[in-house]
Formats: sequence, structure tokens, C-alpha cells
Amino acid sequence: MPSQSPRAVFRRQLAAASCQIPDISEDYNLPLHVGALFIILAVSFTACVLPIIVVKVPKLRIPPTTLFVVRHFGTGVLIATAFVHLLPTAFISLTDPCLPTFWHETYPAIAGALALAAVFGIIIIQMVLSPGKNCCAFPASMMEKGSVSGRGVLCADPEEETPIPGTLHGRDSSTGRQLQQVTAQSETLEAIERSQTRLSHKHGMVPLTSPIALSMEQKHKKELMQCVLLELGILFHSVFIGMALSVATGNDFIILLIAISFHQSFEGLALGSRIASLTWKPNAYQPWLMALAYGCT
Repeated sequence: MPSQSPRAVFRRQLAAASCQIPDISEDYNLPLHVGALFIILAVSFTACVLPIIVVKVPKLRIPPTTLFVVRHFGTGVLIATAFVHLLPTAFISLTDPCLPTFWHETYPAIAGALALAAVFGIIIIQMVLSPGKNCCAFPASMMEKGSVSGRGVLCADPEEETPIPGTLHGRDSSTGRQLQQVTAQSETLEAIERSQTRLSHKHGMVPLTSPIALSMEQKHKKELMQCVLLELGILFHSVFIGMALSVATGNDFIILLIAISFHQSFEGLALGSRIASLTWKPNAYQPWLMALAYGCT
């Protein structure tokens, strides 16, 4: 093997020493860490269950605008946490020199790729689980009849076809023929609109341009799905926050505990407001379990 310079050997030894796990057993305050578990549990559960209690107990007389402001302010905290705190930290952590060369040399943008994949996965889940909608209000058999020909019009009923007036014979460059073509095209478009309106009333269909209204049950399922997806993302995030807090020591632990307490409070208010805004049965236990799950993680 070729001999290496003393400087290269020193750099390798320095990198190996920096990647070793330090001994923190002397600075680790176990009673304070155990107490932090109950602090985070109480703060998180209280913040998440508070909006649910406000909705269940009208005597508190909390204005609805308060829940609206809290819900969207908490959502802003979530977005700010993702882009200001989590994403930069992910880039720093995943490009650490102690990791294999793939992370910090081959593809250092892996953190952004993972974030993009997460967003894409959430969108796919919402598309798959969202209530079904008709992509086209008319059946394919009618759409096949919609080609504009000499007599027919788009989506026209064969019994109610509107003929296009005949055209004059003459040169293509004549002014009269050009005006007649414009008139025939405008009449064709008007006939298409009239035929679509007649078909929508005759067959009980919704025109392509009108929005498709969801039923109350579909709206509830969609809102519930969005709320569950939000909580799953928050729970996944909370697990890693707990791991970061559990290994902190000294003054860093106290500062991180205070910061996470405020952070979990705002997240809990946002999640609890969205849970409370859903329509639940009078004796439903799902809202309370969702709030408890957030506090436990």
C-alpha cells in the first residue's frame, strides 16, 4: 500500500474522533427527563383537548372567531416549523461527514428529495381516499356523438340535432364567404350550448361547467380524512422531537424543553381546533382519543 502523508492520517484520525459518541452519563439528569415526559403530556393533551371542550360546553361562550384564529395560527406554526426548523436541520444532519459518502458527497440534496417525496405522497393519499367525483358528466357514448360534422353538434341528441345552414358557393377569399363561415361557427357554438342544456335536463345530468356538489356524508369523510392525515404527520414529527429531547443534557435540555412545550401547545391548539370543527356524534369518543394520542406521543 502506498504510504500516506502525516497530514492525511491526522485528518482521518480527527474525523474518526469527531464521529465517536461522547460519554454523557455524568451530565444526564434522569429525574428531570422523566419529569419532562409528564410535562409534555400535560401541555400537549390540554392544548389539544381545549378546543373540543369549548365546542362541547357552549356555556363557556368562546366566540367562533377565536377557534378560527387559533386553528389557522397553529397551522402557520406547523408550516413555519417545517420550513424554518426541520428542513434546514435535515440538510445539516444528512450531510454530516460521519455518514457514508453518499449523503454528503454523492447526493447532498437528499433532504429536499425526501421532503418532496413526503409532500407528493400526502397528495396521492388525499387523491385516493377523497370522495369520488365524476371527471365527465356525460357518458362516453354521448361524447362520441359530439364531433361537429355537417349536421350534428357536440353532444347532441340524434332526435334533436340542429342543422347548420348551408354555405354559399364562391371563392375562399370572398368577403361574403368569410362572413358566412364566422356566422356558421357562432351558430354552431350556440347550438352546442343549447344541446348540452337540453341533455342535462332530459337525462338528469350535470353540465360539464357546473361544479359537482358533495353530499354531507362525503364532506364529513373528506374533512375527517384531512384531519387524520394532519394528526398522523404531527404524531410522526412528535416522536422525533421526543427523541431529540431525550438525548439533550445540561442547559440545552432546559431550553429545548421550554421551546418544545410552546411548540406542542400551538400544534395541539391547531389540531384540536380542526378536530372540534368536525361533526361528531354526541357521545363520540374518537375526538378524545385523538387528543390523547397526540399528548402521548
